[in-house]
Amino acid sequence: MSKNGSNSTSSTPVHINTLIIQDISTLIDDNQFNKALDYLTSLTEQQIYDNTWDLCTYLVNLLEKPSDKLCNEYEIYSQDALIYVAEHGNPREMLIIMLEQSDKFISDETFIFYIKLFFIIIKRLPLKPSLIRSIDDILSLLKCHLTTLELPTINNDFAGKDLLVFNQDHRVTHLLKLTQSYVDFICQLRDYFSTTTINNILPILAKYLISLLQEPLSSLSYEPINSQESSSFTSIRPLLDCLFTLNSNPIQLIDDKEQQSVFVYLLLTKNTYFSLLPCVYSPYFYLILSIPFIQQLSNDRERVMLTEKACVLVSNVCSRLKQNKEFDQTLLDNNDIHILIDTLKMLMVQSPARQYAPLTIGAYRSLFRSFNPLGRYTFLRQQLAKTPISEDSYRTFLCTLVKDEFLYDYRSSSSG
Repeated sequence: MSKNGSNSTSSTPVHINTLIIQDISTLIDDNQFNKALDYLTSLTEQQIYDNTWDLCTYLVNLLEKPSDKLCNEYEIYSQDALIYVAEHGNPREMLIIMLEQSDKFISDETFIFYIKLFFIIIKRLPLKPSLIRSIDDILSLLKCHLTTLELPTINNDFAGKDLLVFNQDHRVTHLLKLTQSYVDFICQLRDYFSTTTINNILPILAKYLISLLQEPLSSLSYEPINSQESSSFTSIRPLLDCLFTLNSNPIQLIDDKEQQSVFVYLLLTKNTYFSLLPCVYSPYFYLILSIPFIQQLSNDRERVMLTEKACVLVSNVCSRLKQNKEFDQTLLDNNDIHILIDTLKMLMVQSPARQYAPLTIGAYRSLFRSFNPLGRYTFLRQQLAKTPISEDSYRTFLCTLVKDEFLYDYRSSSSG
C-alpha cells in the first residue's frame, strides 16, 4: 500500500500540471481568450508557483503564434498571462525559461515586452550574489539581439547629404528605438538597486552601456551635419546621461585593455560631457589616455565610421595642447607618442576617407607645435630618419610643416 501511495503522490504534480495547460489550451483553441485569462487568475498562488515552468513554456511559444487577424489575440493573451505568472509564479524558473527560449525576438514589441518581464522577475528575486549573475545574463542576451540588427553601409567618399540619408535610414532608427528601451531598462535597474544593499550592481550596468557604444552603436555617426547635431547623437544622449549617474567621473571606468574606443571618443569630443569631467586632468593626460583608443579606431579602415571617430578624437586631444611649451624632447622617449605619430601618419597618407585629411593634418600640426624648439628639431630628425625615401609624400609634408612652422613662429614673434 505504501508503494502504491508513493506512486500516486509522485504522479500528482504532473497530472495537475498537464490539466492546467490542457484547460488553457482548449480555451485558446476555441478563441475564448478572456475565459482563458480568468481561468489562469483563478488558480491559487501555489498552483501557479508550482507550475511556472510549464505555464511559461506554453505561453512563450503561444506568444510567437501568428494570427490572420489585425489584432493578434494570441500575443495579447500571452503577454497578459506572462505578466501574471511573472508576478505570482516562481521567478527563478521563469527566468531560466526566458533566457533559454528568447534567443531571438520576432518583433520590436516582443523585445520591449521581455524587458518588462525581466524587470518584474528581477524585483522578485532574492538580493543575493546570484542576482548579479542573473542581471549579467539578461543584459547580455538583450545586447546580443541588438548586435544582430542589420545596418546600412556608407562609402568612404560620403558627403554631408549622404550622412543625413544614413542617419534617417529605417534600420538606424530601428536600432536606436530598441537601444532606448535597453537604456531605459538599465536606468530602471539603477533606480531600483539604489534603494537596496547591493552596491556592486552599478559597475555591471556601466559595463553594458559602454559595450553597447562599441557594438553595435560604433557603426553610427555622431558628428554634426551642417552645424546641426546628429540625430544619432541626440538619440544616445540618454545613454551618456545614465553613465554619468552611475559614475560622476566616467574616466574611472576607462580600461585600455577593453574595447572602449567609442566611449572615449564621445567623452573627450562632445563638449557637453567633456565639461562635466573633473578639472584635475591635464591635456597631456587626455592625450596619453586616448592613444590606444585612437589606434583601436584606426585599425579597421574599411569601417568608415570608426575612421571618422579616430580623426575627430585625435584632432580634439591634440588641439588642447599648449603651443611651444607643453613638451620637450624627452617626451619622444615615450613609445606611446611614436604610436600616435605613426597612427596620424597612416590616417593622413593611407586613409581612404579623404574628407578627414584636414582633421588629421591639423592634429599633426598641433602635436608638433606643442614641443619647444629643441623638441621640434628632435621630432623632425627622428621622423626623417625613419621614413624611407620611397614615402616621398610624407617627407614632403614634413618639409612643408617645418617651413610653415618657421613662418608661423616668425610672424608670432613679429606681432608680439
